[in-house]
Amino acid sequence: MSDSDRLPVINVWNHVLVPLQGEISDAIAERLVDQVLDTIRDTGAEGLIIDLTGIWMVDSHLCAVLSRLAASARLMGAHSIMCGMNAQVAVTLQTMGIDMSVVRTALTLEEAFKSLGIGRLDGKRSTPGVGGAKRSRVRPSKEGARDPK
Repeated sequence: MSDSDRLPVINVWNHVLVPLQGEISDAIAERLVDQVLDTIRDTGAEGLIIDLTGIWMVDSHLCAVLSRLAASARLMGAHSIMCGMNAQVAVTLQTMGIDMSVVRTALTLEEAFKSLGIGRLDGKRSTPGVGGAKRSRVRPSKEGARDPK
């Protein structure tokens, strides 16, 4: 797999989504900045979502690159959100003293989209079950019997 195959930059709903995975070398990180900023410029994207779900470790260089990318995107008019970071990544970013003041964070990609106003129109969460069938909520009645809501 060549380095260029490892740079997913996705334009979706006028936002740029960058799902990072695996180990990101210094060279890939630098190319990523150029590619993302070019995409923001070319599309006029309103936001940048950097999904760190697939990253298990960051070094000082990648911390600095992510901070610089978010700040540069902000200067270009795109709000930045980082999502999906694990505890080790969060601690590393904090320990390195990286300025994250221009970046919003979200636990999941879904929450990142929601914070941008992108999500389900009905506002309901998907319900677990076979075939997406809804479960009925049951609450106890005054007599202790269970009545469906």
